[in-house]
Amino acid sequence: MSSFIVAELPHANFTGAELINADLTGADLSGADLTDAVLIDTVLIDTILIDTVLTGTILAGTDLTENS
Repeated sequence: MSSFIVAELPHANFTGAELINADLTGADLSGADLTDAVLIDTVLIDTILIDTVLTGTILAGTDLTENS
């Protein structure tokens, strides 16, 4: 599992990325671009998603608990 626990990744470009079993717990993804990304079984608990682009993103099995 890839782990980005408490990462600060504002305005990151994950366009078309494949994040499978990734742990983004507590990450700041404000303004990030996840267009057409594939997030399978990814953990986004307590992740900041303000102004994050999720157009066409696949969120299969993704845990979106307690996001802002």
